Amino acid sequence: MLVFFVYGLCYLIKFPYLANLYQLALQNTSLTNTNLYYD
Repeated sequence: MLVFFVYGLCYLIKFPYLANLYQLALQNTSLTNTNLYYD
């Protein structure tokens, strides 16, 4: 339970950074998906 608490704190602290990474990951996956479709 303590692990989840610490993880939550880290998530709140690094939220903008993680949000940027998440958006980049979404863009990358969408690009790879379109590449797969057009291959």
